[in-house]
Amino acid sequence: MLDRELTHKEEETARRLLSYLLRHPEARDTLEGMTRWWLLEEEIHERLAEISHGLSSLVKQGLILEERRGASLPLYRLNPDKKEEVKTLMERLLHPLRREV
Repeated sequence: MLDRELTHKEEETARRLLSYLLRHPEARDTLEGMTRWWLLEEEIHERLAEISHGLSSLVKQGLILEERRGASLPLYRLNPDKKEEVKTLMERLLHPLRREV
C-alpha cells in the first residue's frame, strides 16, 4: 500500500514509476524526463500483452492479415476483403444503442 493520501490515479502513477525503476535500477531523470519517457515506456510495456491478444483475435477472425517475410517480424494490415464487415462492426461498437432502420 502506498501513501493513503494519494488518489487512485496518483497511486497508479507511483506504481508505474516503481515498476520502471525495478526494470531499470540505474535510471535517473528529471520530472519532465520521467513523465515523457519512463511513464510512456511503462504504458507500452503494460499494453503489449493486451494488444497482442486483441491482435491475435482479429487475425483469427480474418479481419486483419498477418504477413511474414523471412526472419523479420510479422506485419499486420486490414484484410481488404473484410473492409465492409469491419466498418459495420465499428459502427456497432461506436454506436451500440443506434438501431438499424
